[in-house]
Amino acid sequence: PGAAMALANRRLYDDLTGVDKLVTIFAAYYTPETRSVIYANAGHSVAIHKAAGEPARILEATGMPLGIFDDADYEEHVVRLDIGDLLVICSDGFPEASDVAEQMFGYDRLLHAIDDIADRSAAEIGKYLSEAVAEFVMGHEQSDDQTIIVAKGKE
Repeated sequence: PGAAMALANRRLYDDLTGVDKLVTIFAAYYTPETRSVIYANAGHSVAIHKAAGEPARILEATGMPLGIFDDADYEEHVVRLDIGDLLVICSDGFPEASDVAEQMFGYDRLLHAIDDIADRSAAEIGKYLSEAVAEFVMGHEQSDDQTIIVAKGKE
């Protein structure tokens, strides 16, 4: 994933800087034989890993968003996806969702929600998190998308 990100960055750099934009990306691949997820994270803030029996944690960026530096490198890191482990990747529309008082759902609330429902299926977790954010904002219109992917290690 790191080499693919570096190539994408080089190819998109001029276009992105020309319109004063950047792109965050989380790219990964899973190897079932070793239960390993190898990933690179170009500034994507909402990549969360939860090992079974441990608290959910944010996977820090391994490089800058695309469009910042034309020669950026993207380190690859590895996490395990053992039985019961979770990998949750979502857009920043989840933690940045705000209610009428402009209070954000936030990263802490998101991490705690994942901890609370980690025993459910990946589909149920995705649905629960979407519903938790919708309940929190209570109909307040949002300006950002809310996209989520949940992967769960199983036998």
